[in-house]
Amino acid sequence: MLNWNLKPRISTVEMLVFSFCERRRTEQAEQFLVDMIHGGETPTRKMYCTVIKSYHTENNLRKASELVQAMQEKGYQPDFDIHWSLISNLSNAKEKETTDNGSKGFLSRLLSKTGFLRKR
Repeated sequence: MLNWNLKPRISTVEMLVFSFCERRRTEQAEQFLVDMIHGGETPTRKMYCTVIKSYHTENNLRKASELVQAMQEKGYQPDFDIHWSLISNLSNAKEKETTDNGSKGFLSRLLSKTGFLRKR
């Protein structure tokens, strides 16, 4: 399609991102978003949320929180479901903190980015 200078509809692209995530190919879905940005397109909020929720399902809180930050930098605000899905896994992240899986400091990063954490 791109070779013919045709652009897919947003709904088609959203289905592709969803399909990647459904098949546990979340990194490819995220790379698809990056490629869109490099191609001059802007991923939708729905695309970001789909990939974030997929990382949450995989218990990859670091990647999920990084993508929340990227989403906010593009002007989209995460909804309640995104915040709740990340926060609900904090107890698991706390237990795994000693294994250095990248979750260390997750709560501080999340709360500071959303404005809930005030510096004194």
